[in-house]
Amino acid sequence: MKEMKTKLILGLVLVMMAVGLVGCKEKKREPFTYRAPAKQEADDDKQQESEDLQEIVDFNMEEETIAVMSLDNPSHVVRYRYNLTTKFLNKYGDSTSSVNFVKGMVVELGEVTSASVLSSIQISDKVWDYDKVDNYLIDAASNKLSIGQSDYRILESTKFYSDGNEITLADISPDDVLRVIGLDNNIISVMVTTGHGYLQLRNSEVFIGSMMFVGNGIVATITGDMQIEVPEGTYSITVANNGYGGTGEYTVLRGQVTEIDLNALKGEGPKVCRLKFESSVANVQVYLDDVQVAIGQEMEVKYGRHKLSVQAEGYTSWTKVLVVNSASATVSLDLEDENTTDAATNNSTSNSSDSNSSNNSSGNSSSNSGNTSSSSGNSSNSGANSSADSNTSQLDYLTTIRDMLSTLTK
Repeated sequence: MKEMKTKLILGLVLVMMAVGLVGCKEKKREPFTYRAPAKQEADDDKQQESEDLQEIVDFNMEEETIAVMSLDNPSHVVRYRYNLTTKFLNKYGDSTSSVNFVKGMVVELGEVTSASVLSSIQISDKVWDYDKVDNYLIDAASNKLSIGQSDYRILESTKFYSDGNEITLADISPDDVLRVIGLDNNIISVMVTTGHGYLQLRNSEVFIGSMMFVGNGIVATITGDMQIEVPEGTYSITVANNGYGGTGEYTVLRGQVTEIDLNALKGEGPKVCRLKFESSVANVQVYLDDVQVAIGQEMEVKYGRHKLSVQAEGYTSWTKVLVVNSASATVSLDLEDENTTDAATNNSTSNSSDSNSSNNSSGNSSSNSGNTSSSSGNSSNSGANSSADSNTSQLDYLTTIRDMLSTLTK
């Protein structure tokens, strides 16, 4: 009996050991089986990438703001501020001109700095970008656009642009040349590029790091003998730096390159502007390149970039970067109407107010937020009149001095 119990116990132990061995074998086979979580991780990574991608839906050089739409959530649009400290990068991470950033492009944004501006804006390398597309077929009924032998889906969120203006799919002509941007098999944006030409800079050494103004709406930082794409048309092009500068008129033809010899615009130098500030604000303090200047007293200011700061008790203080390029200018400071300021601020997350202006042949100009007159030389404004918190530093693009002290608001 005792021997039978021993055998029985031994048999149970052997069975248990066999079951344990089977379990071990199953565990050893497990790594070789298909694991669904691996795909889930890939999907999560892909979703994270799409969440980082933003489509430009507005790029306002006058207000120095950029509005972007999340590709992951097309209803989510945010407007950010940028300035001269913001780095504009191509998809390889190299510096490029802000003029290369247009509506419909997909970008990745850097951090927002303590001055409430973007540290960087980079063209994304996570999307495909087909330029000069002329071999295509649009099937509106099936929401499909075929490029060559490949088919791509047109989504509800797909946007269409021509010359910076949003259009519809029906507005695209079969003869148009397109630029198409997409992710995987989906189309993000379509831009009609017909009607564009190129500006090619030459002899840019004196102006590297300064700004070039093309008409009233395009501002580009000169990085060398670069080439930029602009809509066809005739433009007044202005440059100024370190006492040199000037303005010339150039015509850009469709699909052609127009060369600009900056030596022809440099002129004799160093040139100076006879500049005078006037103000109706009591005890306003104006600093040019960190040196306080007297209100009503004419001074000579060298062509190029200058730092301008304005302070007044009870009003917002700010600092801007100015570009001076006219022979003389008188700046008159008038406070903006409080209701106008509030309405304009509510329309922009950058707290910027619009500055609509016009020039006459004498160089006089006016805006809804202040009057500035120039006794000689034409002046134009391509910068934003912005209000900000006290002691906040802001940067502005301006040709000559105009409409820029009028941003002091209570």
